[in-house]
Amino acid sequence: MPKEVVTLAKRTGLRALSITDHDTVEGLEFARRECEKQNIDLIAGIELTTEMEFSNIEIHILGYDIDPDDYSLLKLTDHAKENARNYSRKVCSALESFGWEIDYYIIDSSKGIITKHDITRSVVNKNVSNYDFHINWLSEKSPIDTVMQKLSAKRQSKQ
Repeated sequence: MPKEVVTLAKRTGLRALSITDHDTVEGLEFARRECEKQNIDLIAGIELTTEMEFSNIEIHILGYDIDPDDYSLLKLTDHAKENARNYSRKVCSALESFGWEIDYYIIDSSKGIITKHDITRSVVNKNVSNYDFHINWLSEKSPIDTVMQKLSAKRQSKQ
């Protein structure tokens, strides 16, 4: 989707653009190539999904002008990706216990971070809209009590 974002940015007259995917930098290289083609400056970014220690308050931290090859950042994104993978396994298992059928190919072929949208798309035998399924089965109102582990918002000291 970075190509569509860059094309829209060019069409609207923007000279610079930042891509800030949730918990991943995987789309930045493709976005950089597209920006070069369209003569748009790319400001590499990320949106980290974190939570405050002891309060379970979710905080989205935006980072701009990042180095997408930074080893520490890549370790964080790998950790976030593993958290999402573990969460999706738990949710899919819980959904199956309620009689839902899961197409694991959709989950396994997801690019970047596995999201609730990917989980919703993977349910085979639903006779409701994706929106209704998400609200009824993947929101706080769901009978499935599964929480995804998030990165800590606490500042990490450099070593």
